[in-house]
Amino acid sequence: MALFIIIVGIFFLAIAILISISKDVNNKTDLEPNQRRYIYSKKKIMTESEKNFYLKLRNIEKEMPIIVHPQICLASIIKKENYNRYINELFKIIDFAIFNEDYSELLLLIELNDQSHNYYNRKKRDSKVKEICESVDIKLISFYTSYANEESYMKQRILKEIGLNNSEKNEMQQDII
Repeated sequence: MALFIIIVGIFFLAIAILISISKDVNNKTDLEPNQRRYIYSKKKIMTESEKNFYLKLRNIEKEMPIIVHPQICLASIIKKENYNRYINELFKIIDFAIFNEDYSELLLLIELNDQSHNYYNRKKRDSKVKEICESVDIKLISFYTSYANEESYMKQRILKEIGLNNSEKNEMQQDII
């Protein structure tokens, strides 16, 4: 009986909190536009490290039969068969995706890891992303911001991973040398 009373008390407390939050949001909309305190703000699509890496990828893209996309959500490229459970695990952003020229095939995903990838929660997230990608045979590689990531090195790694046919691969490797 005591447990029932505690559960009912928590339920009514939660309702009271929701009503209070709702009143706060409604009161903010009564203000003039320049006085409103928004809970949203704009942010840049990429960090400076990601932007610099992307510019190098764009140069590589000009030399290869690929298309590079930054900031792609796993849910855009992977579907979950059982939508009733854990669909939110696909709402993770991957730094870069590489497609073939007509978008008929996803060739590779790239993560650019900075020091934030050393934190426990981030390692857990990265492990889950890797597991998901492996389960659907999508290649995922990582580069690290602590290294220079020269274009020639990036191009070699990408070539190695996407496995272009031999004539295309030989031609591009000649360009590297």
